[in-house]
Parts: sequence; C-alpha cells; structure tokens
Amino acid sequence: AMYFRRGWIKVEILRKIPSRIHPDIDPVAGLTFEKSDLLKGDTLDQVVTWKGNSDISGCGEILVIRVRMFQAKLFAYRV
Repeated sequence: AMYFRRGWIKVEILRKIPSRIHPDIDPVAGLTFEKSDLLKGDTLDQVVTWKGNSDISGCGEILVIRVRMFQAKLFAYRV
C-alpha cells in the first residue's frame, strides 16, 4: 500500500546483496532511478515500471530493491 500527498516513489534494482547498502553500488542497467516511472497516488496495488517495462525476470532470484521517496509513505511491497 502506498499513500501520497504530492509525493512520489522511484525504485531501482541491484543484482547483488552488498555487505552494506551504499549509494555508489551500481543498479541493474535499465532498472535505475533515472528510468523509473514515478509512482503516484493513493493505491494498494501499483506496479513498478522503468520506461513502461515491469519485467525484472533477468535479474535472478536474489536482488536488492532500493527506494527513493519524496513526501510519500510505503507500507508494503511484494515481488
């Protein structure tokens, strides 16, 4: 569930789980904050997309989801 006033959420994917999350770790090509479509609105089921694409099947089974938010709350997510 997500709740926004005038805010937004962006998502990027990392392939490896680092020993500690650091902003310099490179995301998966094409699944970056820069290509992430903004999530907006008050909704219970919104799909994350990058330039309209939601396919993360090429990332493998273990991945890290990095989230950037502005004036928003993220209550839950599922992969």
